[in-house]
Amino acid sequence: MSQLPATVVGFYQVLFQPVEWNHNWHANIDFLRDFENRLKTESDPLSDQKYRIPPSADQRQEAFEVEKKAHNDKPIFACAVRLGLLAHDSKSKFFLPLLDSSLNVFQHGGSPFNRLIDVDYFKVLPFGHVRMMFENGLVFRPGFLVNTEELVGFAHVPPPVLFKRDDLRWSPLERLIPSQELFEDGSPLGRMLVAEDVKTVHARLQEKFESIHIMGSPGVGKSTLMSSMILDDIKKGHGVAIIDPHGTVVTQVLQRLPDDCEDRVVFLSWADMDWVPLWNPLLVSDSRRSGRVVEELIAAFQSIMGASWGNRLEHLLRMSIRALCEIGSTSFLDLYSLLDSGPKNVNLIRRRIQQEYRT
Repeated sequence: MSQLPATVVGFYQVLFQPVEWNHNWHANIDFLRDFENRLKTESDPLSDQKYRIPPSADQRQEAFEVEKKAHNDKPIFACAVRLGLLAHDSKSKFFLPLLDSSLNVFQHGGSPFNRLIDVDYFKVLPFGHVRMMFENGLVFRPGFLVNTEELVGFAHVPPPVLFKRDDLRWSPLERLIPSQELFEDGSPLGRMLVAEDVKTVHARLQEKFESIHIMGSPGVGKSTLMSSMILDDIKKGHGVAIIDPHGTVVTQVLQRLPDDCEDRVVFLSWADMDWVPLWNPLLVSDSRRSGRVVEELIAAFQSIMGASWGNRLEHLLRMSIRALCEIGSTSFLDLYSLLDSGPKNVNLIRRRIQQEYRT
Protein backbone atom coordinates (compact mmCIF):
# COMPACT_ATOMS: atom_id res chain seq x y z
CA MET A 1 0.00 0.00 0.00
CA SER A 2 2.93 2.32 0.66
CA GLN A 3 4.04 1.85 -2.96
CA LEU A 4 0.80 3.14 -4.49
CA PRO A 5 1.05 6.29 -6.62
CA ALA A 6 0.02 9.63 -5.15
CA THR A 7 -3.23 9.68 -7.13
CA VAL A 8 -4.46 6.49 -5.47
CA VAL A 9 -5.43 6.03 -1.82
CA GLY A 10 -5.57 2.52 -0.42
CA PHE A 11 -7.25 1.39 2.77
CA TYR A 12 -6.91 -1.70 4.90
CA GLN A 13 -9.60 -2.54 7.45
CA VAL A 14 -9.63 -5.42 9.95
CA LEU A 15 -12.88 -6.19 11.78
CA PHE A 16 -12.89 -8.73 14.57
CA GLN A 17 -15.08 -9.73 17.47
CA PRO A 18 -14.86 -12.53 20.07
CA VAL A 19 -17.16 -15.44 19.40
CA GLU A 20 -20.14 -15.97 21.67
CA TRP A 21 -19.22 -17.40 25.07
CA ASN A 22 -21.75 -20.23 24.70
CA HIS A 23 -20.18 -21.41 21.41
CA ASN A 24 -17.33 -23.75 22.31
CA TRP A 25 -15.36 -23.32 19.09
CA HIS A 26 -12.29 -24.98 20.60
CA ALA A 27 -14.27 -28.22 20.93
CA ASN A 28 -15.80 -27.73 17.46
CA ILE A 29 -12.37 -27.38 15.87
CA ASP A 30 -11.15 -30.47 17.71
CA PHE A 31 -14.17 -32.41 16.43
CA LEU A 32 -13.68 -31.26 12.83
CA ARG A 33 -9.99 -32.21 12.88
CA ASP A 34 -10.85 -35.62 14.33
CA PHE A 35 -13.52 -36.10 11.67
CA GLU A 36 -11.08 -35.21 8.88
CA ASN A 37 -8.52 -37.60 10.33
CA ARG A 38 -11.14 -40.35 10.47
CA LEU A 39 -11.93 -39.86 6.78
CA LYS A 40 -8.24 -40.13 5.94
CA THR A 41 -7.54 -43.25 7.98
CA GLU A 42 -10.65 -45.37 7.43
CA SER A 43 -10.97 -47.29 4.18
CA ASP A 44 -14.14 -47.98 2.22
CA PRO A 45 -16.15 -50.66 4.08
CA LEU A 46 -17.40 -52.03 0.75
CA SER A 47 -13.88 -52.54 -0.58
CA ASP A 48 -11.51 -55.38 0.30
CA GLN A 49 -8.44 -53.24 -0.32
CA LYS A 50 -6.67 -51.58 2.58
CA TYR A 51 -4.79 -48.44 1.71
CA ARG A 52 -1.79 -47.07 3.52
CA ILE A 53 -2.41 -44.20 5.89
CA PRO A 54 -1.44 -40.97 4.08
CA PRO A 55 1.16 -38.64 5.64
CA SER A 56 -1.54 -36.02 6.15
CA ALA A 57 -3.21 -38.33 8.69
CA ASP A 58 -0.20 -38.53 11.00
CA GLN A 59 -1.45 -38.34 14.59
CA ARG A 60 1.41 -36.18 15.85
CA GLN A 61 0.97 -33.66 13.06
CA GLU A 62 -2.78 -33.59 13.63
CA ALA A 63 -2.27 -32.97 17.36
CA PHE A 64 0.19 -30.16 16.56
CA GLU A 65 -2.29 -28.52 14.19
CA VAL A 66 -5.07 -28.70 16.78
CA GLU A 67 -2.85 -27.22 19.51
CA LYS A 68 -1.71 -24.48 17.16
CA LYS A 69 -5.25 -23.50 16.14
CA ALA A 70 -7.48 -24.31 19.10
CA HIS A 71 -5.32 -24.16 22.22
CA ASN A 72 -7.35 -23.17 25.27
CA ASP A 73 -5.03 -20.23 25.94
CA LYS A 74 -5.86 -18.73 22.51
CA PRO A 75 -9.33 -17.16 22.38
CA ILE A 76 -11.24 -17.53 19.11
CA PHE A 77 -12.36 -14.45 17.13
CA ALA A 78 -14.47 -13.92 14.03
CA CYS A 79 -12.38 -11.81 11.65
CA ALA A 80 -12.98 -10.04 8.34
CA VAL A 81 -10.39 -8.09 6.31
CA ARG A 82 -11.18 -5.39 3.75
CA LEU A 83 -8.92 -3.95 1.09
CA GLY A 84 -9.84 -1.19 -1.31
CA LEU A 85 -8.72 1.72 -3.48
CA LEU A 86 -10.01 5.26 -3.80
CA ALA A 87 -9.17 6.89 -7.13
CA HIS A 88 -10.80 8.91 -9.92
CA ASP A 89 -8.84 7.16 -12.63
CA SER A 90 -10.35 3.85 -13.79
CA LYS A 91 -6.86 2.61 -14.68
CA SER A 92 -6.03 2.51 -10.98
CA LYS A 93 -7.99 -0.74 -10.67
CA PHE A 94 -4.85 -2.43 -11.93
CA PHE A 95 -3.33 -1.95 -8.46
CA LEU A 96 -6.18 -3.72 -6.66
CA PRO A 97 -5.09 -7.31 -7.52
CA LEU A 98 -1.54 -6.42 -6.47
CA LEU A 99 -2.81 -5.11 -3.16
CA ASP A 100 -5.04 -8.13 -2.71
CA SER A 101 -2.15 -10.55 -3.33
CA SER A 102 -0.55 -9.47 -0.03
CA LEU A 103 -3.22 -11.46 1.82
CA ASN A 104 -1.96 -14.69 0.28
CA VAL A 105 0.58 -14.95 3.09
CA PHE A 106 -2.33 -15.88 5.36
CA GLN A 107 -3.60 -19.40 4.80
CA HIS A 108 -6.84 -21.00 5.95
CA GLY A 109 -6.65 -24.79 5.91
CA GLY A 110 -3.69 -24.65 3.53
CA SER A 111 -5.52 -22.38 1.06
CA PRO A 112 -5.80 -18.58 0.70
CA PHE A 113 -8.81 -16.87 2.21
CA ASN A 114 -11.96 -16.50 0.15
CA ARG A 115 -12.80 -13.10 -1.32
CA LEU A 116 -15.87 -11.02 -1.98
CA ILE A 117 -15.69 -8.07 -4.38
CA ASP A 118 -17.94 -5.05 -4.81
CA VAL A 119 -20.09 -6.84 -7.38
CA ASP A 120 -20.99 -9.53 -4.82
CA TYR A 121 -22.21 -6.90 -2.36
CA PHE A 122 -24.14 -4.87 -4.93
CA LYS A 123 -26.20 -7.97 -5.76
CA VAL A 124 -27.88 -7.86 -2.34
CA LEU A 125 -27.24 -4.35 -0.98
CA PRO A 126 -27.75 -0.85 -2.39
CA PHE A 127 -24.77 1.47 -2.83
CA GLY A 128 -25.58 3.49 0.28
CA HIS A 129 -25.60 0.43 2.54
CA VAL A 130 -22.27 -0.75 1.16
CA ARG A 131 -20.79 2.64 1.96
CA MET A 132 -22.17 2.45 5.51
CA MET A 133 -20.44 -0.90 5.97
CA PHE A 134 -17.05 0.76 5.59
CA GLU A 135 -17.92 3.91 7.52
CA ASN A 136 -19.44 2.11 10.52
CA GLY A 137 -17.35 -1.06 10.49
CA LEU A 138 -20.30 -3.36 9.77
CA VAL A 139 -20.24 -6.87 8.38
CA PHE A 140 -23.02 -9.14 7.18
CA ARG A 141 -20.99 -12.34 7.19
CA PRO A 142 -19.48 -14.18 10.17
CA GLY A 143 -15.95 -13.98 8.78
CA PHE A 144 -13.18 -16.47 9.46
CA LEU A 145 -12.34 -18.06 12.79
CA VAL A 146 -8.89 -16.99 13.96
CA ASN A 147 -7.07 -17.25 17.26
CA THR A 148 -5.11 -14.46 18.92
CA GLU A 149 -1.84 -15.44 17.24
CA GLU A 150 -3.42 -15.32 13.78
CA LEU A 151 -5.27 -12.10 14.57
CA VAL A 152 -2.01 -10.31 15.37
CA GLY A 153 -0.81 -11.01 11.83
CA PHE A 154 -3.87 -9.28 10.37
CA ALA A 155 -4.00 -6.35 12.76
CA HIS A 156 -0.28 -5.47 12.71
CA VAL A 157 0.94 -5.90 9.15
CA PRO A 158 4.16 -3.85 8.76
CA PRO A 159 4.66 -2.07 5.41
CA PRO A 160 7.50 -3.45 3.24
CA VAL A 161 9.45 -0.20 3.45
CA LEU A 162 10.24 -0.90 7.11
CA PHE A 163 12.40 -3.87 6.19
CA LYS A 164 14.57 -1.73 3.90
CA ARG A 165 15.52 0.90 6.50
CA ASP A 166 18.40 0.20 8.84
CA ASP A 167 18.19 3.54 10.66
CA LEU A 168 14.60 3.07 11.83
CA ARG A 169 14.19 3.41 15.58
CA TRP A 170 11.34 1.60 17.25
CA SER A 171 9.52 3.33 20.08
CA PRO A 172 8.16 0.63 22.40
CA LEU A 173 4.73 1.16 23.89
CA GLU A 174 4.48 1.87 27.59
CA ARG A 175 3.70 -1.25 29.60
CA LEU A 176 0.74 -1.43 31.90
CA ILE A 177 1.85 -0.54 35.41
CA PRO A 178 2.13 -3.86 37.29
CA SER A 179 1.11 -4.49 40.86
CA GLN A 180 3.30 -2.90 43.52
CA GLU A 181 3.65 -6.31 45.19
CA LEU A 182 6.11 -7.33 42.47
CA PHE A 183 8.65 -4.80 43.76
CA GLU A 184 8.26 -5.13 47.53
CA ASP A 185 9.49 -8.52 48.79
CA GLY A 186 10.65 -11.93 47.59
CA SER A 187 13.48 -13.39 45.55
CA PRO A 188 14.82 -11.00 42.88
CA LEU A 189 14.13 -12.09 39.30
CA GLY A 190 15.36 -9.12 37.29
CA ARG A 191 14.81 -5.44 36.59
CA MET A 192 12.24 -3.60 34.53
CA LEU A 193 11.61 0.00 33.55
CA VAL A 194 8.44 1.44 35.08
CA ALA A 195 7.62 5.10 34.47
CA GLU A 196 11.27 5.96 33.71
CA ASP A 197 12.35 4.22 36.92
CA VAL A 198 14.30 0.94 37.09
CA LYS A 199 12.77 -1.42 39.65
CA THR A 200 13.64 -4.93 40.79
CA VAL A 201 11.00 -7.60 40.18
CA HIS A 202 10.58 -10.24 42.90
CA ALA A 203 8.99 -13.67 43.17
CA ARG A 204 7.07 -13.83 46.43
CA LEU A 205 7.41 -16.79 48.79
CA GLN A 206 3.79 -17.84 48.31
CA GLU A 207 4.24 -17.90 44.53
CA LYS A 208 7.24 -20.20 44.88
CA PHE A 209 5.20 -22.60 47.00
CA GLU A 210 2.66 -22.71 44.17
CA SER A 211 5.50 -23.77 41.78
CA ILE A 212 7.47 -21.76 39.23
CA HIS A 213 8.27 -23.08 35.75
CA ILE A 214 11.48 -21.64 34.24
CA MET A 215 11.86 -22.16 30.49
CA GLY A 216 14.66 -21.21 28.12
CA SER A 217 17.20 -22.54 25.67
CA PRO A 218 20.59 -23.81 26.94
CA GLY A 219 22.99 -21.14 28.13
CA VAL A 220 20.51 -18.32 28.78
CA GLY A 221 20.86 -18.39 32.59
CA LYS A 222 18.22 -20.75 34.00
CA SER A 223 20.65 -22.36 36.46
CA THR A 224 22.01 -18.95 37.49
CA LEU A 225 18.49 -17.67 38.18
CA MET A 226 17.62 -20.73 40.26
CA SER A 227 20.83 -20.52 42.29
CA SER A 228 20.22 -16.80 42.96
CA MET A 229 16.68 -17.49 44.19
CA ILE A 230 17.91 -20.36 46.38
CA LEU A 231 20.68 -18.25 47.93
CA ASP A 232 18.19 -15.47 48.64
CA ASP A 233 15.95 -17.90 50.55
CA ILE A 234 18.95 -19.30 52.46
CA LYS A 235 20.09 -15.82 53.52
CA LYS A 236 16.58 -15.09 54.79
CA GLY A 237 16.68 -18.21 56.99
CA HIS A 238 14.33 -20.39 54.94
CA GLY A 239 14.95 -24.10 54.47
CA VAL A 240 15.72 -25.24 50.93
CA ALA A 241 15.93 -28.72 49.40
CA ILE A 242 17.72 -29.00 46.04
CA ILE A 243 17.47 -32.07 43.81
CA ASP A 244 19.89 -31.56 40.93
CA PRO A 245 20.60 -34.52 38.61
CA HIS A 246 23.29 -32.56 36.72
CA GLY A 247 24.94 -30.87 39.69
CA THR A 248 25.17 -27.42 38.08
CA VAL A 249 22.84 -25.59 40.45
CA VAL A 250 24.20 -27.33 43.56
CA THR A 251 27.77 -26.39 42.60
CA GLN A 252 26.85 -22.73 42.09
CA VAL A 253 25.01 -22.59 45.42
CA LEU A 254 27.89 -24.18 47.36
CA GLN A 255 30.41 -21.82 45.78
CA ARG A 256 28.37 -18.72 46.69
CA LEU A 257 27.11 -19.92 50.06
CA PRO A 258 27.89 -17.54 52.99
CA ASP A 259 30.29 -18.86 55.62
CA ASP A 260 27.77 -18.51 58.44
CA CYS A 261 25.38 -20.91 56.64
CA GLU A 262 27.78 -23.83 56.17
CA ASP A 263 26.68 -25.59 59.37
CA ARG A 264 23.12 -25.78 57.98
CA VAL A 265 24.14 -27.72 54.86
CA VAL A 266 23.44 -31.44 54.44
CA PHE A 267 25.01 -32.59 51.16
CA LEU A 268 24.03 -35.98 49.72
CA SER A 269 25.98 -37.40 46.79
CA TRP A 270 24.71 -40.73 45.48
CA ALA A 271 27.99 -41.22 43.60
CA ASP A 272 30.05 -41.30 46.82
CA MET A 273 30.48 -45.01 47.57
CA ASP A 274 32.34 -44.34 50.84
CA TRP A 275 29.33 -42.66 52.42
CA VAL A 276 25.97 -44.03 51.29
CA PRO A 277 22.96 -42.17 52.76
CA LEU A 278 20.23 -44.39 54.18
CA TRP A 279 16.65 -43.74 53.21
CA ASN A 280 13.63 -45.85 54.01
CA PRO A 281 10.67 -44.97 51.75
CA LEU A 282 8.37 -47.25 53.77
CA LEU A 283 8.75 -45.07 56.86
CA VAL A 284 5.78 -42.71 56.50
CA SER A 285 5.36 -40.12 59.25
CA ASP A 286 1.78 -39.25 58.28
CA SER A 287 -0.53 -42.20 57.63
CA ARG A 288 -2.64 -40.05 55.32
CA ARG A 289 0.27 -39.99 52.85
CA SER A 290 0.73 -43.75 52.77
CA GLY A 291 -1.54 -44.15 49.74
CA ARG A 292 0.54 -41.72 47.70
CA VAL A 293 3.78 -43.40 48.80
CA VAL A 294 2.43 -46.78 47.70
CA GLU A 295 1.45 -45.50 44.26
CA GLU A 296 4.83 -43.82 43.73
CA LEU A 297 6.70 -47.00 44.68
CA ILE A 298 4.49 -49.09 42.38
CA ALA A 299 5.24 -46.70 39.51
CA ALA A 300 8.97 -46.96 40.25
CA PHE A 301 8.87 -50.77 40.24
CA GLN A 302 6.90 -50.78 37.00
CA SER A 303 9.41 -48.51 35.22
CA ILE A 304 12.28 -50.79 36.27
CA MET A 305 10.70 -54.16 35.43
CA GLY A 306 9.29 -53.16 32.05
CA ALA A 307 7.90 -56.15 30.13
CA SER A 308 8.05 -58.42 33.20
CA TRP A 309 5.27 -56.41 34.82
CA GLY A 310 1.82 -57.95 35.28
CA ASN A 311 -1.50 -57.34 37.00
CA ARG A 312 -0.94 -60.03 39.64
CA LEU A 313 2.51 -58.69 40.50
CA GLU A 314 1.11 -55.17 40.80
CA HIS A 315 -1.66 -56.39 43.12
CA LEU A 316 0.78 -58.28 45.38
CA LEU A 317 3.20 -55.36 45.60
CA ARG A 318 0.46 -52.81 46.29
CA MET A 319 -1.11 -54.83 49.12
CA SER A 320 2.26 -55.75 50.64
CA ILE A 321 3.69 -52.23 50.56
CA ARG A 322 0.47 -50.77 51.96
CA ALA A 323 0.54 -53.21 54.89
CA LEU A 324 4.22 -52.50 55.65
CA CYS A 325 3.60 -48.74 55.58
CA GLU A 326 0.84 -49.16 58.15
CA ILE A 327 3.11 -51.16 60.48
CA GLY A 328 5.98 -48.69 60.50
CA SER A 329 9.64 -49.48 61.28
CA THR A 330 9.78 -51.79 58.23
CA SER A 331 11.98 -51.79 55.16
CA PHE A 332 12.30 -53.41 51.75
CA LEU A 333 13.94 -56.38 53.46
CA ASP A 334 10.58 -57.08 55.11
CA LEU A 335 8.92 -56.79 51.70
CA TYR A 336 11.30 -59.42 50.36
CA SER A 337 10.60 -61.67 53.35
CA LEU A 338 6.85 -61.25 52.92
CA LEU A 339 6.97 -62.27 49.27
CA ASP A 340 9.55 -65.03 49.82
CA SER A 341 8.43 -68.62 49.39
CA GLY A 342 9.88 -69.65 52.75
CA PRO A 343 7.06 -70.20 55.27
CA LYS A 344 9.12 -69.08 58.28
CA ASN A 345 9.69 -65.54 57.01
CA VAL A 346 6.15 -65.22 55.71
CA ASN A 347 4.58 -66.21 59.02
CA LEU A 348 6.83 -63.80 60.93
CA ILE A 349 5.81 -60.78 58.86
CA ARG A 350 2.17 -61.82 58.74
CA ARG A 351 2.01 -62.00 62.54
CA ARG A 352 3.35 -58.43 62.73
CA ILE A 353 0.75 -57.25 60.22
CA GLN A 354 -2.10 -59.01 62.04
CA GLN A 355 -0.95 -57.64 65.39
CA GLU A 356 -0.84 -54.09 64.00
CA TYR A 357 -4.36 -54.26 62.58
CA ARG A 358 -5.75 -55.82 65.79
CA THR A 359 -4.37 -52.98 67.87
